[in-house]
Amino acid sequence: MKNSKLLNLLEYLSGKELERLERYLQSPFFIEEKNTEMHKRAYKLFVYIIDRKDSLGVLKKEEVYAHIYSNQTFKAIKLNQLMAYLVKKIEQFIIYTIQNDDSYISNIRQKQLLLEFYIRKKSNKWYEAQKREIDKFQAQINLRDRNYYLYQFLIDDNNVQLTTLQSNRKDKKSLKKMLNSLDIFYVLNLLEVACLLKRSFTFDSEEFSLLKDKIQYIGDAYKSKSPSIKIYQYALELLELDGREKDELYKLYRNFFAEYHHCFSQNEARNLFTHALTYCAAQLNKGREEYCEECWDLYCLGLMNNVLYIDKRLMPSDLKNIITLSLRLKKYEWAEEFLHQHQHQIQATNPKEVYGFNLANVYFHQQKYLEVHQILASLKCKDVYYDLAMRRLEIKVLYDQEELEVLYAKLNAFRVFIRRHRSVDKSNRERNGNFLSLMKKLINIIPRDKKQIGILENKLQNTPELAERKWIVAKLEELKR
Repeated sequence: MKNSKLLNLLEYLSGKELERLERYLQSPFFIEEKNTEMHKRAYKLFVYIIDRKDSLGVLKKEEVYAHIYSNQTFKAIKLNQLMAYLVKKIEQFIIYTIQNDDSYISNIRQKQLLLEFYIRKKSNKWYEAQKREIDKFQAQINLRDRNYYLYQFLIDDNNVQLTTLQSNRKDKKSLKKMLNSLDIFYVLNLLEVACLLKRSFTFDSEEFSLLKDKIQYIGDAYKSKSPSIKIYQYALELLELDGREKDELYKLYRNFFAEYHHCFSQNEARNLFTHALTYCAAQLNKGREEYCEECWDLYCLGLMNNVLYIDKRLMPSDLKNIITLSLRLKKYEWAEEFLHQHQHQIQATNPKEVYGFNLANVYFHQQKYLEVHQILASLKCKDVYYDLAMRRLEIKVLYDQEELEVLYAKLNAFRVFIRRHRSVDKSNRERNGNFLSLMKKLINIIPRDKKQIGILENKLQNTPELAERKWIVAKLEELKR
């Protein structure tokens, strides 16, 4: 049962959610009469699994079956059917929970469904009352992203439908509102897709020019009515990394984002935030070190406004980027404190590895080598890429400590590891292989040997795929002194 969908679903739910799920499964309202017996057994299965949540990895189907169907011969298909039924009920609970949360989409969707019900029943009186309530609700909403305009379109569409049912005539005012909402919804989707494409792919200039013309034709007509359109237009212009520096536009975009991020759902706000990061990263790659501080400030803005958090947790990539920037800026104490504060807020299947590696990296920059060794020795990596990163970190520590005998052994073990682990992709295999080759040359260079240092510097320039490039460059600079 270890990798079953049932166990995975239950692992996703928090303690409070599991309590609510238990009440949901016990409610007669959610039990189909034809499946009463199946439902009772499914509930029994749920309780049995939850009581053993600390040992789910070793749960055997045979022992589960014996508990549910006492004194019956084991039949895998029977248990699989029961598990599938329970999965269906858990998914229904998840949908029910989402539909009844306090989010804007949940609230407006419920009101929208009521409008549709009153239209079907031709109940003009209650339709009008519900419509007034929705109009009041919409007027109070600051979150005017594409979802807002989608539901505004659907509400106006309902109004047109009811008018048609009553008099066979279309309401001109409602039709104009429908068109307005539909246009804004359309251009916001167009802008979002264009930004994602521009950020992620190389676009044919002629093809992208046609897309921009389409966006500008509709967007310019509505941007004064919707800050959402304006911020997307800034983002699209910012993402056109054509070699020109757009610092003023970036500042304008960042300030606009800080003011209007609340006008978007969290996922959309996160995407808009990432567009700003993309520009910062491009400037850093050009060697503009002042953008290191700017990038760090931007991450702090994302943390302060909760844009970076997903269910109050941080993605490993964001955590790593924040720590890396902090270390480049020598904010060691801040980085260590930040890690301790977020130790239990990491959105990953391997949170201990993520936390441990980043903390070891902080200690490495503080030259606390004993602590680094202790952390690395305590971690058992499930993720091969974290394993690669930790092996490189250990090699860097051993080099700084001048533990040459152990270092040679680790380099050889690393090479064997890369060769045997076929799950490592070609690019990472090359980057880490080049790191090992250059490390062997670096170890043998005598300080202030200009000829050997020059040979290695030339080798560096001709090795595009290389892990730990900046660290190797820094070590070569030390050897020159």
